[in-house]
Amino acid sequence: MVQTRRTAAAAAAAAVAAKPTAAATPANNSNTTAPTTTAAAATATATTKNNARFNAEAAAWDSNPFIQAMSAEAWRAIQHNVTCFRDSSDAGRPARPDVLEIGCGTGTLSLLVAPHARQLVAVDAAEGMVEVLRGKLADNAQSNAEADADDGDKGGDDDEGENKKKKDKSRLPKKDFRNVVPICVMLEDPEDPNLPPGTQEQQQEPDRGGVGGRPDRIKFDLVISHLVLHHIPELAPVLATMLGCLKPGGAVALTDFEDFGPAARRFHPEGKMEGVERHGIEREAMRRLMHDVGFVDVRVEGAWTARKSVERFPGEFGDQAEGGEGAGEEMEFPFLICTGKRP
Repeated sequence: MVQTRRTAAAAAAAAVAAKPTAAATPANNSNTTAPTTTAAAATATATTKNNARFNAEAAAWDSNPFIQAMSAEAWRAIQHNVTCFRDSSDAGRPARPDVLEIGCGTGTLSLLVAPHARQLVAVDAAEGMVEVLRGKLADNAQSNAEADADDGDKGGDDDEGENKKKKDKSRLPKKDFRNVVPICVMLEDPEDPNLPPGTQEQQQEPDRGGVGGRPDRIKFDLVISHLVLHHIPELAPVLATMLGCLKPGGAVALTDFEDFGPAARRFHPEGKMEGVERHGIEREAMRRLMHDVGFVDVRVEGAWTARKSVERFPGEFGDQAEGGEGAGEEMEFPFLICTGKRP
């Protein structure tokens, strides 16, 4: 049954990938500017390119060990740099926060964070990616239901009881992901109706730009994204949306690789440059931009380094993320974490 569901999710991703898309445009290293009509058009084009690429890659995304490892590093960095997962007395934030992830992909980071959150809203514009995440959640729900059914079965003879004990010892602990809400949307408005409604307490807050002078949609203690920023043509509007999605005092924690010079371009093979808008994040430019958008207590700092297989010459990997045996070489990349708070 689980295999059937996963196959259906992969088929959905492949079907989405077959949709026609706009023509590609070359990557650039422009980090920020104010939104304009031209910028909006560029963002729309980039979104179409990114969606086409990630829809096509969704079904096999989780099989890449580098993606899994970097999601784990991002989760460690988030825990180290934000307070909302610590004791509820720390800075007055809840121990189980409401979390929004923008650019969730197939949920490799989402499912690490979810057990520590009250609610995790996972947003991505690529339908294929979100379908894979939905498939994972469905698999999890079925596995939990089957485990509950086994736990409730107290009948049978002694041999059956002994077999059940052995089975219980080998079973992994249940993980409950019912608090994960996957949404396929290009999030550009904190009051987007696709987001869950705000809590009753939020509805009673003073005017914060919501419908009818109230925050109509849920506001979050934490907004996260991982390896997303380098795909976004104009960062200022996205950061402004993140700011608007936060509760007062809420934080962002954004992780991506660093632009450390021309060699940072090697992070992506030449065959995977479609949808890449910058070759990493430049520290000082990002720090200034977050201040300009309205964040306070901004920090843009090194979080970890990772070794990655890169092309020895442009095009060595063809259209693959990595080369075969004997191809490529190892290169070390620094990763940043960008944090800030809503006043």
